[in-house]
Formats: sequence, C-alpha cells, structure tokens
Amino acid sequence: LGAILLVLSSGLQAQEAVWLMLTDKGPQVSEQLAHPEHILSETALAMRAAKGIALTFEDLPVYSTYADQIAATGLQIVGKSRWLNAVAVQGQLSQLQAATSLPFVNGQTACATFTTHGAGQEEILNPDFDGAEAYGKAERQVEMLNLIAYHEKGMTGKGVRVAVFDAGFPGTDTVPVFKKMRDENRLLATYDFVENDPFVFHKSSHGTQVLSTIAAYLPGKMIGTAPDASFVLCRTENSGSERHVEEYNFMKAVEFADSVGVDIIHASLGYTTFDEGEGDYTYEDMDGNTAITTKAVDMAAARGILVTISAGNEGSSRWHYIAAPCDADTVLCLGSVAKYT
Repeated sequence: LGAILLVLSSGLQAQEAVWLMLTDKGPQVSEQLAHPEHILSETALAMRAAKGIALTFEDLPVYSTYADQIAATGLQIVGKSRWLNAVAVQGQLSQLQAATSLPFVNGQTACATFTTHGAGQEEILNPDFDGAEAYGKAERQVEMLNLIAYHEKGMTGKGVRVAVFDAGFPGTDTVPVFKKMRDENRLLATYDFVENDPFVFHKSSHGTQVLSTIAAYLPGKMIGTAPDASFVLCRTENSGSERHVEEYNFMKAVEFADSVGVDIIHASLGYTTFDEGEGDYTYEDMDGNTAITTKAVDMAAARGILVTISAGNEGSSRWHYIAAPCDADTVLCLGSVAKYT
C-alpha cells in the first residue's frame, strides 16, 4: 500500500491493493471545522494555535458514508488517510472497477514506476559507544553534539513530545533505563500499526535501541540526549519483511502523532528496495514528491512538526544513496559520523 499500485504475486493477479482518492469530505465540512476539538486532542490544538496553524480540510476524517459505499462493492477497506482523503482497499479487479465508478471517487493514485531487483535487505548498524561517568554508553554522542552544556542548563527535553517510529520496543515497559520515564508518566501513547493493537513492547529491539539514545536515564550506565522528554511509540515496521504496506503504516502513524500533539517525529527507517514482487524505488524516485512516506513528512511539517529521519546505511550497498523519506525538502535528514578517539 502507499501512493503506488501494490504488485501482487502471479497467483493473485485478479486482486488490486490501491488508494482510492475521494473528491470531498461530505456535506458537513464547515460544521466540522467549527469544532476542531472533535478532530484533534486539546494538546494538539494548543500546539497548532501557538504556531498559528489552523485546522484545514485535510485534517478532517474520511467521510464515513463514502467508505461504507466503497465497502458495499465488496472491496476490503484496509485503511484510511484523512490527509490524503483516501481509502486503501484490496479486492477483485471487478470490485475495484465498481468502486472507481462511484461519483465521489476521483480515481486511484498514479502508480509510480518501479524496477524489481529482488528482495530488499535490512541492514542496520548499531553504534557502539564506549563511555564512562554519568552518561555511560551515551557519553560520546552527547559530547560530540555538545549537549552536556545544555543539560547542565536544564535543557533536557522537558515539555517536548517526541514520537518514535520503528519495528518494536521490547523492554521499554520493564527495563531500568526507562524507569524514570515510566514513573513520571512520560510514555504518553503507543500503537502497533502492523498488528492494529496498542501493545508495542515486542518484536524487533531496534526501536528500543533508538529510543534509548534519546530517553535513557540510568546514571553511570546511560543517559540519552533528551531524558526528560515525553514519548509516543509507534510500531510501523515488520522487521521480517520489507513491503510497501509499511509505508502505509508510516502514514497512519504520522497522522496519529499529529492528533495527539507531538513536536518531533523521529524514524530511523528508510524505503528503497523491497521484497521480491513488491517493486523497488529507483534513484529518480528520490525526488521529494513520489514516496508516500515523503508526502507524509511534508504534511507533518506543514502542521508544525519537526521530522528527523536517518539517511540510511546504504552507502556501501548497491543502492548507495539516501532513502525515502529523507528526500523530502522539509525533513531533517541525519547522516552518521565516525566516533573520534
């Protein structure tokens, strides 16, 4: 799923999985815009007001009557996006044709052109920090960023809401390094968009590792870069595969993070090559406009959210380049540096 036609295996050629773009959001747009408290949380609205960002048509939910009529064609609705004003569907080609003939369906998203090269590879390098004293394993990172001086002045992330997207966060609910965060009720919300469940404390530990570089607080062992920030954790990735549905999960997580009122979204994730049969991006697709995750980042930025994304680990692979959504012109794309001695 995403802003593409999902390429299915040869045994499922009669099925399609696409975004159906809708013409409008029903007859009560003005009334809904007059009651933003029904759309976003109080915190999110306060943040928007402070930045002078008004609620717009894009923020309104997909009109439920339209979704019901699409479902009546027999298509399975697998998701909705208020920002895209679209419904993600899967089903038989005949059902898709019936749905696209509905007067409020404005067609399906233009399909990007992909070159299939086979299975994508997920190769994530974990930094090895050798530190001591209060910051422990994180000493090098905070020194290189000159954050110790900020921490000494009390700038430790207090009052800042950070959403982290990844493939799982096992141990975040139990291990001592996050105890301060838990005790102070700074774990604000969680959701697993892969399995449609609030529980995220399982699967890949990569998310836990990324979170620890920010939120850890265990003096002498590890202190992160913003140990007093508050967090929203979203599982968007299935680490056992690399499919375009993960881009859809990313889009939904961005909308979710906006609705609860975050200041920053960080994801050490990237999209380039996919599992065989899914279709890969080309370098030309890294144009700031093609990938669904790139569009999601731009929409978040328009709503006052800073999005930080890892550039990727692809420099020595056959891809070589940054990965979406780091191609967005609104993102803070973060590369790595070698640790000094």
